[in-house]
Amino acid sequence: MKKSLLAVVLTGTLFLSSCASDEQNFNDVEARSQSKVENSMQMKSAQSIASDQKVIDFFMNEKRFMNKAKSEEEVFALDAEETLDDKQNKFYAVFNTSETEFHNYVETQRELKNYIEETYHLGDLDGGVRAEILTPVMEIVHPEIVESFSDCRGVYIAKLALNASVAYGAHVACLTADVTVIVGALCHSAVLVGQAAANYIALDEYRTCIKNK
Repeated sequence: MKKSLLAVVLTGTLFLSSCASDEQNFNDVEARSQSKVENSMQMKSAQSIASDQKVIDFFMNEKRFMNKAKSEEEVFALDAEETLDDKQNKFYAVFNTSETEFHNYVETQRELKNYIEETYHLGDLDGGVRAEILTPVMEIVHPEIVESFSDCRGVYIAKLALNASVAYGAHVACLTADVTVIVGALCHSAVLVGQAAANYIALDEYRTCIKNK
């Protein structure tokens, strides 16, 4: 039986806390450099973000990586492993990757994330605001969602944007773990598992919406 989104979030939170040496103070994250954030976002609209190829690349890379998962069931079963080593080894197997390939992926994403932060400061924004900004990005990243029931599509895109927003904030929080390659990999993999699981839930709800039309 599939977990609720709350269970997924709690699992991801517990896993992340076991990987990081210090807890992230999200109030401080949201509060820092507010004047810089406000000035930046006044100059750069959501439309400009959606037209930035490096932003698109970051979220397209995420989509491609999560699409490599063998099955929805195996993603939801990942947290059943008892040790961090078991979790990581199973993660590589479920997402059809290797330790080296994943480290390369994390490094590529880190470079793109650094650009996004320097340019748009998305990590400093409230999660809901960030989700709104990422909505047009999700429409570009997920062009396959073209059915005519705009209400179902709109809700699905909004949920993908929210999941992407939460995951992005978590990846930014993983920066403290990145000082150690292994711990950083554990942190980022936990975020990807949580995002993939949340996206599967959103997809199931989208399909149900279409079916009920």
